[in-house]
Amino acid sequence: MKAGRAEFLRALIRKLDAAGVAWCCLRNHHEIFEDTRSDVDLMVLPEDIPLFETFLEEACAETGTHLTQEASYLNFSRTYLTPSGQWVRIDYESEIRWRIFPVLQARRVLLRRGQRDGGWGRSEEHTSELQSHSDLVC
Repeated sequence: MKAGRAEFLRALIRKLDAAGVAWCCLRNHHEIFEDTRSDVDLMVLPEDIPLFETFLEEACAETGTHLTQEASYLNFSRTYLTPSGQWVRIDYESEIRWRIFPVLQARRVLLRRGQRDGGWGRSEEHTSELQSHSDLVC
């Protein structure tokens, strides 16, 4: 069986957890492995971004997944193609901003994250803050 989205993400998460890298799925954490229609939004501490990127490369090598596109905006975005033909886009950031204004820092989110469905999700406290952020952007 060829590796797909779930295998690639599980390889990445295993590496993050083994190294003690704090991370959080910002939305749709309950279907991160199954929902191939959605990207994956992750938050990590600024000082962990280089290690996070190394683990992305290692997860690619482990699963035979290929990086197809890379972009940097206010966050970082990478798109991958798995051996099973599934596309996986991972957006990762260390803060959430509205225009030039910081809205939510990674350290604040990661200190209050909660274990959910085999992964880390944001706390309910931050749900309303992120919703307010979404309302500002839309």
